[in-house]
Amino acid sequence: MHWGRITIAAAGGALVAIAALACRQIVGIGDDPPASGASGGCGIPFTGSCEECVAASCCKEAAACAGDPSCAPFASCQAACNGDPACRSQCVADNQPIGNSTTFGPLYRCTVAHCENACNLPCGGAGPFFTAPDAAATCQACLSHNACGAIRDCTTDDTCVADEYCALSCQGRTDCYTTCGFQSDAGSPLLASAVGAIKTCGSACALGEDWTCIGHVNWPFPRAATSAVHLSLYDAISMKPAASVQASVCAVDGTCDSVVGASDDAGLVTVEVPLPSLMIHDSAGPTGAIFLSAAADAGASGVAPALLYWGMALSEPALGPIGVPLTTPGESVGIRDSVDAGPLQSGRGLLFVNMTDCMGAFAPGVKFGLLPHDGATQLYYFENNNLSKTATMTDPIGAAVASNVIAGTVQVTATLTGSGEIVGRESVTVQPGVTTLLFMHPTPTP
Repeated sequence: MHWGRITIAAAGGALVAIAALACRQIVGIGDDPPASGASGGCGIPFTGSCEECVAASCCKEAAACAGDPSCAPFASCQAACNGDPACRSQCVADNQPIGNSTTFGPLYRCTVAHCENACNLPCGGAGPFFTAPDAAATCQACLSHNACGAIRDCTTDDTCVADEYCALSCQGRTDCYTTCGFQSDAGSPLLASAVGAIKTCGSACALGEDWTCIGHVNWPFPRAATSAVHLSLYDAISMKPAASVQASVCAVDGTCDSVVGASDDAGLVTVEVPLPSLMIHDSAGPTGAIFLSAAADAGASGVAPALLYWGMALSEPALGPIGVPLTTPGESVGIRDSVDAGPLQSGRGLLFVNMTDCMGAFAPGVKFGLLPHDGATQLYYFENNNLSKTATMTDPIGAAVASNVIAGTVQVTATLTGSGEIVGRESVTVQPGVTTLLFMHPTPTP
């Protein structure tokens, strides 16, 4: 089986989950803006040789940031770290959500371009913002050794810096990354190059293991009347595009409207999801789903019906493309047989769940819990892209499949195996004979 692009994968094949890893490449927020007339690099409290360099080369940009309440605390926290990777990463972790600013990007670009050495920002100083504080130093060292050119090119380009600054507040929300250019052609070409380079340091940066947003996750109010959800449907076994798959918009309880579209020969379909004027979020789960089914004349070659939950409260004008793995009825039986799961019992369904961390990366080391469940319900984790009879937690693709799940409302809980901390809790509707797909993210009240 090929499950390597299970979630949030761009239609062109590049993993948007990896793209999201670049979301924290800039800097962090402090608690309060510096007082008027604060010492340092033209209003931002840089120190030593960094202060001198910023004053000489980036004073205009620093002064603009110092006068911007959405920039000054952000830059000041970083300045106080004197380039220490763990400190700079902690700035981001402690001050979510990070707001928008039009003055920070120019200051950061100028500082990297002219004061990289003086301010201790090797290769653009990107490492601390790809990962949690305890891995920040090793991440920075790996990027400096293996991906310096691509990262520096991005951090010295206004558009690329703006894309990454935009994504600092995404907290794993995929529609946010779409808005910031990570899942569309609207993003900077330099960003795509940087994202490709980052993959070489996945282990050093502990990608998929950043949970610093837990307790601070905030799903914002809608920014549009509808969200265009772009799906890239493919067969999980052959990896070929799944054409002529019908799509319907559904409520959280699984009740669906009529068919609103069907995938083309490339497996692509866009579904317009209406957004309420005001969202009230709790831990009950995502705000809706999309039902995917074969056309009436598809026969045995058609896909098995699936109910896709996007796993968060949509707020942006667009989401995706999301890579969605589907199977035919025969393939579904083969997958269950591979782990001796036995036949699907009457009144039961399948549940596929995939967890990503605070940076949108596939999350290893996660254990899922289901309520309700009984002795017939079996949970299998992936190992080396295949279901395993013995694995007890997620591997680097962050996924698991549950067989013979009791039909009805099911609460899915994601827990870190190391600490026992709950990082996500969602509710979905499981239907008899249907595969429920849950793309799970950190939730506001886990």
